[in-house]
Amino acid sequence: MTRSPFQATELIASWNATTPACTWLVVQGRVRGGAAGWSPWFTLARWSAGHPEGGGAVRRSSVTGQEFRQGRVVTDTFLAAAPFDRFQVRLTAHTQRHDRWPDVRLVAALASAPEPVAAPAGAVPPPSAAGPPVELAVPPLSQRRHAGTFVHWGGGGGSWCSPTATTMLLRYWGRSPDAVETGWVGHDDDPEVVHAVSSVFDDAYGGAGNWAFNVAYAAERGLRGYVTRLRGLAEAELFLRAGVPLVLSVRFTPQDLPGAGYSTAGHLLAVIGLTAAGDVVCNDPGSRGEPDADAVRIVFPRAPFERAWAAGSRGIAYVVHPPGWALPPPPAREPNWG
Repeated sequence: MTRSPFQATELIASWNATTPACTWLVVQGRVRGGAAGWSPWFTLARWSAGHPEGGGAVRRSSVTGQEFRQGRVVTDTFLAAAPFDRFQVRLTAHTQRHDRWPDVRLVAALASAPEPVAAPAGAVPPPSAAGPPVELAVPPLSQRRHAGTFVHWGGGGGSWCSPTATTMLLRYWGRSPDAVETGWVGHDDDPEVVHAVSSVFDDAYGGAGNWAFNVAYAAERGLRGYVTRLRGLAEAELFLRAGVPLVLSVRFTPQDLPGAGYSTAGHLLAVIGLTAAGDVVCNDPGSRGEPDADAVRIVFPRAPFERAWAAGSRGIAYVVHPPGWALPPPPAREPNWG
């Protein structure tokens, strides 16, 4: 049992494991707060690195229809009906062969109480100090290059922002799948993106944007990863200066975010740097609607981008890096990474 130092309203689990063929994990949680007592155990994931068609034991999925007095599960997130201050997360390993079992290396949980986004446009504070520019050499990839292909996975590349952004991190860290692993894709046009989609697609959700599944896929490839919430770009900058790019969840219209050129109700992109003025250098897999890797890199003004991040997910970030990589020290009070 873990006690939260504050009253939380959401819970997201992350896990790092290797699940050989014929094995899978069931990820569950429960919370306790006030007079309601402990919630029932709710299921956040049935996780396997592969689908049955490719040798996996189960269909990878979240679980729908979980609602009870203490709250409800929406894909990868438990939303509490009332605040809680204690929680538990458990993983149960399953196998169809007694000589093969999942290897679990990390179990993490994000308990948070994200504030409603209601600040006016001018209320976002400027950066505390301008520092030297930083830009990490993250290879650009466009989800638009896959539009209209493999449509049984979420309608095709038009909806593949999360696995495309995750693949950028894999390429950056040298952990993307090789030609043997991607041979089944049938073409050489960034086949690693299609491999990622096949490895994170959530059958119950019907898409490839499950946050926890994306970091779990990176972990299956030997990296360490988890979903967290950062308190703003000042914290994101610490990661960038430590050599760690991030994937962030945003929402915007062309009027909200100058330079974007399109609207989205929810989108994942890679943040790879900051300019000397503090503006945000991104690899946006949406590539401004163009199926061209040259359209992926874009610089967004800092304050509107920070608002888009707050509006989209209230600070959600994928933190992915090799085991043992030196991360910036987390905050002493209510640490949100480690």
